[in-house]
Amino acid sequence: MKLELTDKHASVLIAALDCYSRLQMGQLWALADAIETAKDANGATLPDAWQLREQYTDELTRRIFGYSANASHGICSQHVPESAKVAYDLQCVIRADIAKRENHLRSSVWHGPPLHTAKAVPLAEVLP
Repeated sequence: MKLELTDKHASVLIAALDCYSRLQMGQLWALADAIETAKDANGATLPDAWQLREQYTDELTRRIFGYSANASHGICSQHVPESAKVAYDLQCVIRADIAKRENHLRSSVWHGPPLHTAKAVPLAEVLP
């Protein structure tokens, strides 16, 4: 499969892949972060993401995963589903390509090579 993306498309895809992989690792606060700028049906801004986190996601993390609000599995953990690792790897490939053109600090994770956490799945490539 080949897919051509603009930088805007890529940025949205990175955000979606990041949120998906974080939710799969148990970082449910990513849900609050994802809706921080969302609007309700009447166009009003939703409650502050940190307020949502305190009220709901911390408790869900405890109930669903059984650990404290700030704990989660790392992306390389055997407890993280393969699909989350594929999403993370794809995110890393795309953001490294964007970092070549945008002004990201050299020490930023955007410049690092993908970890290739999903060993059974080849890394995606950015074609010229």
